[in-house]
Amino acid sequence: MDNKINKVHTITDICISVIILAVGIGLFFVNKGVGALLIVCGVMLLIFYKTGYKYENQGTVLKHKSLELSRKSQEAVLNFLNGQSSDFEIITGNDGGCILLEVWYSKNQNMAYAQLFTFQEMSYQKLTEIMELQAKTAQKLENRAFAKQYIHPKPDVMSGFFLESKGIVC
Repeated sequence: MDNKINKVHTITDICISVIILAVGIGLFFVNKGVGALLIVCGVMLLIFYKTGYKYENQGTVLKHKSLELSRKSQEAVLNFLNGQSSDFEIITGNDGGCILLEVWYSKNQNMAYAQLFTFQEMSYQKLTEIMELQAKTAQKLENRAFAKQYIHPKPDVMSGFFLESKGIVC
């Protein structure tokens, strides 16, 4: 990941840490072991638990989403992000390799940044630099690429496909 985007604390992160610290302090007077453990966990969360992102330390806290796409959709996604096309076809899977689309966005100010990575030599390599997206492009990307239909649930081990692939016919 590029160093232009840094992980930061959100209000939710701080609230969770403070609640765990408060419960730990309260329990310390009842059970020193459990209280001390929760105090340590609260302090560790306060130090390390960061779910927000900031682009070049600007004021807006961003959220992060990523999506793996087939390499077949690489050109269409690049054209869409560069503003050369108004839509793109989403091809999920890893036929012929995959690309990783990472998006950092803020819903309240309609700001978004995107970056593409390609999977080569057992790691993701930068395909593009971080691109700032226009509000309409960001909104369309949010609605289209990160719709629930593209979030695949874990496979059901008792599904017919799994059983057939193992040579078991029901």
